[in-house]
Order: sequence, then C-alpha cells, then structure tokens
Amino acid sequence: MPYNGSGVFNPATPPRQPNTTILSADYNSDTNDIASGLSNAVTRDGQGVMSTQFKLIAGTVTVPGLGFSAATSTGIYMPTSNDMAFPVQGGEVMRLTLDGAERNVLIGATSSTGERLQVTGSTKLTG
Repeated sequence: MPYNGSGVFNPATPPRQPNTTILSADYNSDTNDIASGLSNAVTRDGQGVMSTQFKLIAGTVTVPGLGFSAATSTGIYMPTSNDMAFPVQGGEVMRLTLDGAERNVLIGATSSTGERLQVTGSTKLTG
C-alpha cells in the first residue's frame, strides 16, 4: 500500500540509480502504486467522495482545526473532548457542549451555567 498510517506516500520500490536499466516490472509496480495512491486521494474539485470519517486536529481558538484560507482564525475547533466551538477572527462566538446528559448552546460564553441556551451580551429576538 502506498500510504503509511500517517498519510505519507511511500513507493513500493527504491529510487532508481543513474545509468541503470529500469525493468518493466519495476516500472509497472511504481505506476500501479502511484495510481493507487491517487485513487485514494480526495480531489480538490469534489469528484471523489470519502469512504471514511474526515478527521481534524482539535485546533485552538486562534488556529481552529477547520479554518479558511482567507480567515485562518475563523472556523471550528474542539476546546474539550465534549465541546465544539466556533471562533471568528480568533475570538470564540459560539460553543456546543455536552454536560452529562445536557446538551447546551452557548453564545458569547465559554462555560455553561446549566441552561440549554445561554446568551451572554445584548440579545434581540424578533419574529
């Protein structure tokens, strides 16, 4: 298999040396490995679909595990094993928590006071 457990592509045969004959079996083995590796890659244009879970690093409030190239401190990160948070420009704006059996949504706060929906700061509800 061309990829190791860390996602590094490793060709099956060692590099070729200058001024030596490359056997067709070695060439075919290398090209098959490359084709297999490319077939297992996620395409940038969405042609292929993933066949397993997409895993991210936990990240931080200033460098989230899932971010954007145009705003690298905006995205989603995991501050604790039971929380998922959404920072915008390096400041946390919302957090989803699991506290025992309670699931909470925190807006403008990073710790729960026990309510399912907790909003800190000015609030306006219309509808």
